[in-house]
Amino acid sequence: YEYLADYVIDATNTRNQFEVFMDRILVEVSNYRIIHPNIKQASIMLLDEDKENLRIVGQYNMANNVVKNSVVKLGEKFVGKVTLEGEVVWITDINSKVAQESYGFEPNIKKEYVSVMGFPIHEMGAEMYNPFGVIIIHFAETIELSEEEESTINKILEVYAQVILSFVKLNKFNIQ
Repeated sequence: YEYLADYVIDATNTRNQFEVFMDRILVEVSNYRIIHPNIKQASIMLLDEDKENLRIVGQYNMANNVVKNSVVKLGEKFVGKVTLEGEVVWITDINSKVAQESYGFEPNIKKEYVSVMGFPIHEMGAEMYNPFGVIIIHFAETIELSEEEESTINKILEVYAQVILSFVKLNKFNIQ
């Protein structure tokens, strides 16, 4: 939450720019002991104003061309489906038949990452599910976690998802 305080105190500081703020969140998430040993990459993707396409607004360990060129339609591919359906999804092996058939993963010969999780961003406590975006974490190796470990990661990301929503609301308020 100190990021939000930084922004409120000095919204013009370059460290408080939108993309830098999102990157800082992912760096912090990557440093949690339960996530850190296996994380390869991470991203925050938010829906555009038309609520049709997801774009990367925050990244951890990703190439700039991937960040600039990644656009996924709501409901398509892994990130689009997770965002639309509003459920946390863990894929332990993206090369599995289920991952390829359900989410359109292509065989990953380069082994850039093996496991992935998607955490939908939406307002907690709202009467209806209103998709806003998704936090994606790619893991370098097949990751198999206990229910307790998955629950811990979900709770961590739940907090950050609400921070992201708060920052977006503050950012829009300051722009007007």
